[in-house]
Amino acid sequence: EAVNLGTEQDSKNINLGKNCTLAEKAAFMKLFREYKDIFAWTYEDLKTYDMKIIQHVIPLKENAKPFQQKLRKMHPSLEPLVKKELNKLLAAKIIFPVRHTTWVANLLLVRKKSRDIRICIDFRNLNRASLKDNYPVPAMEQILQSVSGSAMLSLLDGFSGYNQVLV
Repeated sequence: EAVNLGTEQDSKNINLGKNCTLAEKAAFMKLFREYKDIFAWTYEDLKTYDMKIIQHVIPLKENAKPFQQKLRKMHPSLEPLVKKELNKLLAAKIIFPVRHTTWVANLLLVRKKSRDIRICIDFRNLNRASLKDNYPVPAMEQILQSVSGSAMLSLLDGFSGYNQVLV
């Protein structure tokens, strides 16, 4: 269920799970209203970093060879949506143009419930060539075991308007 958090000038929409009780919805609304200034509701709300100060490097295996995926064609009707989303990411300085690169990965487009698109990248080749983290993210089975028996589970994705509480 979509719920509006703000005034007309400062509108913030979230989606709460259908199974939330009225008391739970009220508690979430209170929480989001009280702390709405700390959530990033749009790309522009994200704090960007200056590449002159910090730059992330992905450690690669010693004999890793750069990989360039073959171009996958996209349906022409999706091109304006992709361009719009890429322009938003560029304006927010989340992505930036690179003239020459040795690694090339395709865009993967995923439709949201709102019919907008989410842009993902196919990093399978890069993942195979990168060194593994000493502290990896826990396996899904481990995560599910740790939350089993919980009264509530919250999934938050503010940029696509997906804030769901499972009861």
